Amino acid sequence: MLEERATNHSAQHTGLYVSDIYLTSGWYDVGSRNMPTDPSKLNVYNSCGTYYPIWMIGTIPQTSEGKVTRTACIFTDWSECSYTIEIEVINCGTHMLYNLSTPNEYEYYYYYYYHSYYYTAYCFGKYF
Repeated sequence: MLEERATNHSAQHTGLYVSDIYLTSGWYDVGSRNMPTDPSKLNVYNSCGTYYPIWMIGTIPQTSEGKVTRTACIFTDWSECSYTIEIEVINCGTHMLYNLSTPNEYEYYYYYYYHSYYYTAYCFGKYF
């Protein structure tokens, strides 16, 4: 499943977009992958196997920082950061932990209403 969320994964040819509309809030171990922190590396229509990828503002925390709070942004066709979501991150050295939640109802209402077959999802790292 993580391969589908990689920055270089495109769902353009299959039309099967990753969606976090039913994501259960909680901690997720994403191995050695990081959430992208540079929106210029994303292509809103093709990144992370979704239509609107979610990326993180700031830097990947050091292991010495413990649990930190970061802001994640939803990259849309009108802005690199149309909506924000607070997340928690722990760098465990060999793997990353992210405390994620489903974006709020207003955001999903907009996406569902205007783009019923397009979705938004958290984005993690690049696969080769």
